[in-house]
Amino acid sequence: MHVVPSPAVTVILPVHDGERYLQEAIDSIIHQDLPDWELVVIDNGSVDRTGEICRAAAEHDSRVTVLRLPAPDLVAALNAGLAAARGAFVARMDADDVSLPSRLRLQMSYLDRHPDVVAVGGAVDVVDENGAPVGRVRMPQQDEAIRRALLSGRTAMCHPTVVLRHDAIVRIGGYRVGSYPAEDLDLWMRLSREGLLANLPIPLLRYRRHGSAVSFTHAEEQARRTHQLVSAERRRHGLPPAPLASPPAKWASVTLYHLACAKLALRCGNRAAARRHAREAMQGAPVAALPYAVLIAATLPHAALKLGGVAWTAAHRGRTRASTSWKISA
Repeated sequence: MHVVPSPAVTVILPVHDGERYLQEAIDSIIHQDLPDWELVVIDNGSVDRTGEICRAAAEHDSRVTVLRLPAPDLVAALNAGLAAARGAFVARMDADDVSLPSRLRLQMSYLDRHPDVVAVGGAVDVVDENGAPVGRVRMPQQDEAIRRALLSGRTAMCHPTVVLRHDAIVRIGGYRVGSYPAEDLDLWMRLSREGLLANLPIPLLRYRRHGSAVSFTHAEEQARRTHQLVSAERRRHGLPPAPLASPPAKWASVTLYHLACAKLALRCGNRAAARRHAREAMQGAPVAALPYAVLIAATLPHAALKLGGVAWTAAHRGRTRASTSWKISA
């Protein structure tokens, strides 16, 4: 009987109707400079050319395996991928992102050197739906900073950048049914009880934003589920529940997408991208102030923008001091 050796790492890639970007995502794993991997693609009830692309990839490279689920269910797809995984490590990947060539090698090397770390992610270079650069996003690197971010509901790890120890995620029962669309946050919280979490300071992935992403199409539901998870985790640590954040604006998902790209591009100094996406957001929300504010900020000279920020900060501090003085004198 011929025994096929287990790979070092299993990459789990769930996809639903992902024909536009899927081939590029698969190719980015095939061209990793760490060759000892397997890729498990879970076709999650697709009705477009996704199945055809998956089959062709499996025929081209024997390290690619394809599973098919009859209906879209991300948590079920992720758990099916975990059940099929043979590697001692599990990497996440999404069908619209692109892993940089050294991603797996760098993460595996880090986990080998840090046996107490159960999951490691990294920074991302955000691109828009057409692949144009938006800006770089870095995550907190050390376990303590990641835990603080989790308890405040901030993004602590970018899901498609993460490599996890297979035995650790099995011990906590995999992805939890009912956690969608905040299944990643729920996973980090439970994994943090098994060991340390970490992020590399360098980008591992080109992370694609587009209007059909869950963070835009299910923004309100995601915010509500995040608040529930964060509040429960805070209670576990003896902390008061998290304050309820303002609900996301009830705009079309494509408008939310363009506004998110515009704000990130502005923060990262990519003023041309900020202006472009702000104009697109204005088309979807013509009476909203925020897209106009981002456009103006991206158009002003840098010195004027900096001066405006200083003035706003000084005014804000003045209001705070006045408010505090009133409370003391009262």
